[in-house]
Amino acid sequence: PFYHYVQRQNSISRGKSICFDAVDGSIEEVDDIRKKYPELIDVALTNQFFAYVCIYNVAIRQKIKVTPEQKKIIKLNSWELLNSVLKNTYLSFSKKIQALLFTISLPLYRIIFRIRNR
Repeated sequence: PFYHYVQRQNSISRGKSICFDAVDGSIEEVDDIRKKYPELIDVALTNQFFAYVCIYNVAIRQKIKVTPEQKKIIKLNSWELLNSVLKNTYLSFSKKIQALLFTISLPLYRIIFRIRNR
């Protein structure tokens, strides 16, 4: 019932800068799946796409400033991954709409995210 938790200065839950660790992990996962299970590559690429969504959502929630360079990385990679997201038959229609909105307009996505999470 009890556990110890150490709060680190640059923790992803407390940090004041955007952390791309989830994206880095998903990139490694894509490499493994591409080699071992190529038929599931769209699923892995979808996971990579939503790693970008996740880090952006954390930035919105924690009011972390996303630099122009970080936005450029997010936008560029989300455009590259969008086709796999839309082709993914395991993904719901609403998640595909979320992916489209995220890719087309980060400012609009941010507004809708804030309204939805009030």
